[in-house]
Amino acid sequence: MRTDASAFSYDKLYEERLFPVCSQDYWKRIRRELGRDDLPEQRDEPPLSPEELARFPLLSTHSIFDRAGGDWQAWYAAVGERLPGAARVQHFSHMLLALEAARFHQGVALTNDYMLSTRRDSEDFVRLPAHSVATGDTFYFAWKTSRRQERGIQTLRRWLVDEAIRSRLLAAPSG
Repeated sequence: MRTDASAFSYDKLYEERLFPVCSQDYWKRIRRELGRDDLPEQRDEPPLSPEELARFPLLSTHSIFDRAGGDWQAWYAAVGERLPGAARVQHFSHMLLALEAARFHQGVALTNDYMLSTRRDSEDFVRLPAHSVATGDTFYFAWKTSRRQERGIQTLRRWLVDEAIRSRLLAAPSG
């Protein structure tokens, strides 16, 4: 979306980032296979390296980058690496399908905050200790600047921004 049209005003709500997730059971398997199961599980778990993650099936979503494996290619590229040729990539048309496969212990999927926060079963997933990658998609609330004083526009705008902050999709303004 272009945000330079002078007739409109914009509030940024969310910059999409993808991060790896898997099921609780699959996380136990990953920890066991990487020799981490003897370490206590903690909030600041040492990050998984891209090489470690490549040992497990990667569940790829075609719809985000519009090419097979594009999400994982971008994830690896974010740290200056290439998706290993030996990586086992399973392809799905949409993120929801990849998340369902992850929920049933089929591997590691890339998802965003929005998809995970709207799922009733989100506690079944583990956000893996690894880097995230920006997709380049940013979500805005846009309104005609000439209507900025309308009560309905102000109310909706305030609610959307508050919800984005409450759900941690948007940082609270400082000050």
